[in-house]
Amino acid sequence: MRLTPEQLMNWWQIVMRSHFNNPSYTVDTKRPMSKQEIASMRQAINELLTAGVGSYQLDEELRAAGLPDTDAMEEMLRRKEKAIIRRGSIRNDEEYDIANEALNSGINDLSKKAAAALATMIDEYQRRMSANTSPRSNAGILPPPDDSPASGAPSTPEPRG
Repeated sequence: MRLTPEQLMNWWQIVMRSHFNNPSYTVDTKRPMSKQEIASMRQAINELLTAGVGSYQLDEELRAAGLPDTDAMEEMLRRKEKAIIRRGSIRNDEEYDIANEALNSGINDLSKKAAAALATMIDEYQRRMSANTSPRSNAGILPPPDDSPASGAPSTPEPRG
């Protein structure tokens, strides 16, 4: 089960209001969320689940709103962790965060083999991401050299002849 952006927003708002007693935190539901905002929302929810936000009252409110309770959300998170381990690679930032939390939180009962596999995948993903931010990957968007006409520096006049 994958939650829609609207369901994610509603889930988040209920958790903020009920568990953290923070009614002032709201998400603008009048406009669609960008892909980055959705990814950030998923990451924040995953971090809350890892921290253990569940309570009977909160779960009742979530179910009353037609949303999965914290146990169901934690199970979705565990399935994502297992899928990453089974696949043997991390595809995106959300999966990187999930793998990192699984490895470092101490909550999961990961086998030594699974923990070693996650550590290797995390290292590989970090290397891939750092390779993608090298100056070479920005080819075509670097500013022109200082002596080029586009930089505003005076150019050397052509000899007349």
